Amino acid sequence: MRRTSLVAGVLVVQLTIVGTMIVNGMRPLWYGRSVTCLAHGIDPRDLMRGDYVELAYDFNELSLSDSTIDRDIDLPASFHYGDRLYVTYNESDTGVVVTGVFANQPQRTRNFLKATVQGRSYIEKDDSAKGWATIRVRYGIEEYYTDSRTARVVEESIRNGRRLFVRTKVLDDGTMRIAALEMSRATSNRQGQ
Repeated sequence: MRRTSLVAGVLVVQLTIVGTMIVNGMRPLWYGRSVTCLAHGIDPRDLMRGDYVELAYDFNELSLSDSTIDRDIDLPASFHYGDRLYVTYNESDTGVVVTGVFANQPQRTRNFLKATVQGRSYIEKDDSAKGWATIRVRYGIEEYYTDSRTARVVEESIRNGRRLFVRTKVLDDGTMRIAALEMSRATSNRQGQ
């Protein structure tokens, strides 16, 4: 009897942990506001992870030397891989336009995204000091798992000049999840067409 109760208790704890992880992953899709992003995709295939489309966005690289971007970051060298940043944005026809980079969660706007630092790029300011230009970040929307057919269609569409828009959902705390991928009509790379 006691052993059965112990097994049942362990099973309940494990199911609670898994259920909580699933609910937390789905919350942005249920309660988030829609934000559309322009992405650049490739179609990697991994034996351990399966088929997925790897996505990159213009706002994965944050330029701190851009004077039009607000920021509260005075000591960028103190940021390391895995640190949390908050990115404020406006939406445009081509997706997200970064308006600010902050170490602390913005209080005056709902339009911010939670980002994780992946790296930074240095530039020389002068002979005696080092400055830096960009921070590379991830938002949790850089990989989209799908079946192999859909991954090939996305890759082929991008090669044929179509633009890939990623429809995301964003919670009030800046957490993002991909809701859908959408392809535009083909665009021409040559002028006059």
